[in-house]
Amino acid sequence: MADLTQHFHKGSEVEISSNDDGFRGAWYAGTVIRPASTKTKTTNTTTNNKKLLVEYKTLMADEGGKKPLREALDVVQLRPPPPRESRRSFKFSEEVDAYHNDGWWEGVITEVLENERYSVFFRGTREQLDFGSEELRLHREWVKGKWVPPLEGEEYPTSIDIRYGYDMDMSPYLKCLCFIGQRLSLMLPSEHRQPKGPSWQIDRAELSSEEEVKAGIAGFY
Repeated sequence: MADLTQHFHKGSEVEISSNDDGFRGAWYAGTVIRPASTKTKTTNTTTNNKKLLVEYKTLMADEGGKKPLREALDVVQLRPPPPRESRRSFKFSEEVDAYHNDGWWEGVITEVLENERYSVFFRGTREQLDFGSEELRLHREWVKGKWVPPLEGEEYPTSIDIRYGYDMDMSPYLKCLCFIGQRLSLMLPSEHRQPKGPSWQIDRAELSSEEEVKAGIAGFY
């Protein structure tokens, strides 16, 4: 199991999930303060490596709203904030996060309205509310240190990944790009070819199921 603490250090910006009723399905902005500490029976203070003390940016511990809430939480309840992306439009049925009640809540687009506004349905609360595009972002999950689906610019493997055949979860379309790259390499004089690494095995039957893949590789058979 990956060591999740490697992503979170003192001062790290994070998003925080909660298991409490009324807060499930939401992510809140916060900051890591330090590793959480517990006291033993002998009153000695020890560090709990599985918990971190975090401070919320939008949730307060007092009614006056002057003291930010702090909690000791398991690292599995934390993730880095998703990198900012350029403003975009959304489509019907697309999974999104909507900024609501001081946090980002998971929902689905149920209607595309005028003036870059959208209706979003929240499964957890059975509510449907309208939001502007600036209050929405594409829903992603933080899985094994990577965003799923990938962020723009991360969808395609590097030339090093392709050359040495690293284990990648690639779509048929991306496999096609690898295949084309390999064919182009074979057309070059031997002195210009890249060093040969483990080959990437491609299922041609799988490739043939993609219309754009057919068009992309037709000239290479």
